[in-house]
Amino acid sequence: MGAAGISFLPHELLKFVGVAPVGILPGMVQVLAALLTDFVVGALAIVKAAFAGGRHTQVLAIAAAVDAIFAIAFALHFFRSPVQAGGTT
Repeated sequence: MGAAGISFLPHELLKFVGVAPVGILPGMVQVLAALLTDFVVGALAIVKAAFAGGRHTQVLAIAAAVDAIFAIAFALHFFRSPVQAGGTT
């Protein structure tokens, strides 16, 4: 639930990493944290439904796996630098 904290403290996070919280940056931090939180909570809800038993357990398990893959891909994309190591964009 660390991403939930990020969405409520965007100014403090930006100051912590050494970036001035000006313009749309705090809002962008909030939106990105909310998206990451949404993916994680969605996957957990689907997993809970799958473990509850009943019908369509396999379908729910597949949906949870797909949602988890999207969450991981989003997190990897979110936490990588937009500038390549060679100094070019």
